[in-house]
Amino acid sequence: MLRKNIFFGLTALFVLSAAPGQGAEQELVWSQSDGLRYEIYHSVRNEGVWELPQKLTDNNANNLHPAFVISPDSSRWIFWSAVNPDGIAIEYTTGKDGQWAEPVKLELEEGSTAIAPSALAAQDGSVWLAWSGGSGGGQDEIYWSRHAASGWQKPKLVNTSNQVPDIKPEIVLNAQGQIEARWQGFRGGQYKPLVSVYSGAGWSPEQEVPEDEKKPEDEKKPELPDFVPVGSQHVLIDLSSAKEGAGK
Repeated sequence: MLRKNIFFGLTALFVLSAAPGQGAEQELVWSQSDGLRYEIYHSVRNEGVWELPQKLTDNNANNLHPAFVISPDSSRWIFWSAVNPDGIAIEYTTGKDGQWAEPVKLELEEGSTAIAPSALAAQDGSVWLAWSGGSGGGQDEIYWSRHAASGWQKPKLVNTSNQVPDIKPEIVLNAQGQIEARWQGFRGGQYKPLVSVYSGAGWSPEQEVPEDEKKPEDEKKPELPDFVPVGSQHVLIDLSSAKEGAGK
């Protein structure tokens, strides 16, 4: 039976903008039980109608925490946590024009765990990934890697290594166009929202997120199709907003 803390007690929900794709209005990726285990599904909304869900995983893992981005060349990247009895890993698939590659496991050092991926597609075509993980039975840290033409870079730490948990990462572009990693770090006896900014030299020292930058708890949630179970971990990409912006 899957332990409750694997879910972190939260619904994964992000609304993103992306390059338009073949007349689609929205794309949705989510995690849902098929009666045996949790799998990853994908659907596209065209002319107000959602297509039948496409199941992207079929393995012995519970597949959770989907992350979904679209790169400038319209390639789709979907990442998730694959929770197996013998460990936790991050797997991903890529797709284009409705065709999806076989899922691949993110390569890490032997004995490492990885969970709760967050992804960002950069304008230069690279894909950035952050996750929470560790090795050797220590507390989780925040790791990152970048996929470019030569493949994935060797994973490195965002935060300074410590003896307390660092979890729930999110990698985003901030208002200044810089790449930020945000996460929950156990500091001073409680979890605090932390942020670090990337430069060519690496990540800045962590700082606590200012109170006025914290996400409101009552954010408006988008309407989902009826075939998505209530409370599902999901990512909805709004393609129509990108089209409107391109026409200005």
